[in-house]
Amino acid sequence: MSKTTELPVDYSQPHQKSIDNPDLVTVLCPTRSRPDYLKSMISSLDDLAAVKELIDLWVLVDEDDRDTLALIETEWDTTIGINISWCVQKRPVTLADGLNSLWKKSSNGGIYVYISDHYRMMTPHWDVRLRDVFKTIPNDRFQVVQIEDELRESDDLIIWAISAEWANATGRFVPPYFPYWFIDMWIDHVATMVGRKVHAGIKVRPINEEVVGTHALWNLAYWMEYFHKLLFERVDEVDALLSAIYGPGTIDFEAARTKAERPMSHYEKWASAKIDQNKMTQIEQKYSGERDNPDARYLAAEEIARRYMDQMEPRIKKFTLARQLDLKQNLLKSSLGYE
Repeated sequence: MSKTTELPVDYSQPHQKSIDNPDLVTVLCPTRSRPDYLKSMISSLDDLAAVKELIDLWVLVDEDDRDTLALIETEWDTTIGINISWCVQKRPVTLADGLNSLWKKSSNGGIYVYISDHYRMMTPHWDVRLRDVFKTIPNDRFQVVQIEDELRESDDLIIWAISAEWANATGRFVPPYFPYWFIDMWIDHVATMVGRKVHAGIKVRPINEEVVGTHALWNLAYWMEYFHKLLFERVDEVDALLSAIYGPGTIDFEAARTKAERPMSHYEKWASAKIDQNKMTQIEQKYSGERDNPDARYLAAEEIARRYMDQMEPRIKKFTLARQLDLKQNLLKSSLGYE
């Protein structure tokens, strides 16, 4: 891969969108070569929706995805009541960058939902529940709504919804770096630190309860370490969100920032722990849909990520030193009885 490869625009330039209708639910779904799953997912959204005219589904389709393009040609979607827009484009370098591109092109709703093509909606009138939860306290609409996988026992995000206000405050729909996974973990961490991760009783279920195979899943240990190193950037998002919610430097901002410290310290300890290479290899072998060597697209994503990390090294060191200083000061205050 040439060293002249440019970083994706989303790496450095935040984006904001207007809010044309706060009640409009814009659903974003990337897909690749799973037309039967996709049809089942779309049908479940449509069958269980209450106000279909206030739902826009935007599907990201790679221009070389013959299976999905063939589905589009059948005009199967004319039997669906919710609005569907097919966004056919060159396959993005990363899944996350593709999602940001889709978000930019999509309708200017007040609520954005991420869903995978291999999940089925299980909750009747899911869209009404979603609108209601964004209208309840807090009335600033800054929250992340967890849409729960019925088969998962953990409380981590897989499918979720955010407000347009949330996306505008962070300047993007998701962090653009990752070719697979990790975007949900990122949103989960930020929402938890901000204290705005909520449940709405909306549930989904995998269409196929077996492992379907994740596209572009290579070098899991590297991406796990990469995720951890960018903790400083998640903290930057927390500060941006708290500033948008409370105003920068206000009493409420400082109180919320103090509350964010506990989960932040937990993530910090997790990031400092040594990665178990054998465990990462086992997980990769189980969940990867790839059996060949990494392709050119993946190699481009990894090279761009490595160069971005080189650029961010000074920021990482600055953040680490500041955190170490804060820890020493807090320990000193505690020993002197100030806390």
